[in-house]
Amino acid sequence: MSNDRAKFLADWQKALGDKDALLSDPEGYAGELTLRAKRAREQSIISNDDLSESLGWVNAAYEWALEELLSRELGQ
Repeated sequence: MSNDRAKFLADWQKALGDKDALLSDPEGYAGELTLRAKRAREQSIISNDDLSESLGWVNAAYEWALEELLSRELGQ
């Protein structure tokens, strides 16, 4: 599990940092990241703790994207 876990978490973290994807469709991209994490848990690639932490990061990224878009809108 550790090699698969490490690969998943590295790939997932990279995807989480894709600001362009987050800003172009915050809800859709956050949903995609959520599904990836849940599938990894269902396949026993990550633990329940990993899933919980991953979902927390998705929520934070989603909130960041919304705030960034609002800030850009108000700045124009």
